[in-house]
Amino acid sequence: MQKAKYLDPDTLSKIGPLDVVTRQVVEGIRIGMHRSPARGISTEFSAYRQYVPGDEIRNIDWKLYARSQRYFVKLFDAETNFLANLLLDASSSMTFGSGNITKLEYAKYMAASLAYLIVDQRDSAGVGIFDGELRQYIEPKSTLGILADISREMEKVDPQPRTKVADILHEFAGRMKRRGMVMVFSDLLDNTDEFIKGINHLRFRGHNVTVFHILDPHEIEFP
Repeated sequence: MQKAKYLDPDTLSKIGPLDVVTRQVVEGIRIGMHRSPARGISTEFSAYRQYVPGDEIRNIDWKLYARSQRYFVKLFDAETNFLANLLLDASSSMTFGSGNITKLEYAKYMAASLAYLIVDQRDSAGVGIFDGELRQYIEPKSTLGILADISREMEKVDPQPRTKVADILHEFAGRMKRRGMVMVFSDLLDNTDEFIKGINHLRFRGHNVTVFHILDPHEIEFP
């Protein structure tokens, strides 16, 4: 099997604390998604998760608590699998980098790491690569094989001058039929008002949205 470039541990270790950041993001997403009104539609037990404040007391497994002295809640099929679309801005402005890595490469590694963590916990991850339009889309899946597909498509990216983040958000608001998560990786060098409208469109459709604003250190503090 071909090695997935954007999931190579040696490379990831040189970039920085991506693992810590991505794990915190995914855990926060899972907790938020599982507190939604859609919980409990299915009655088929699937797995356990350690209790966190805000979980419903009625879902605690008291027999398991008696054996372990730790609180665990029961998860059902409707709760255990959420769908995440990771949208990667591959426009030419993302190719800027004052150090050892460009904004685009950093975003690729972050998106790939998040996809891995999502799939590793049996949830579904997909990736959309865009500039002025959607260039490539990998439908969300919960199988590990999708990770190699994601990394391979990221390697093929050919950055283009234009970007239209807002248009992509509106497109996904119409494309996603099932409530899910949208993660955007972009430097956001686009019309801010239109971008916010795109975010609101997704939220109106019931989707959770997380934006990773990718900037180079020289864009934050001018040298």
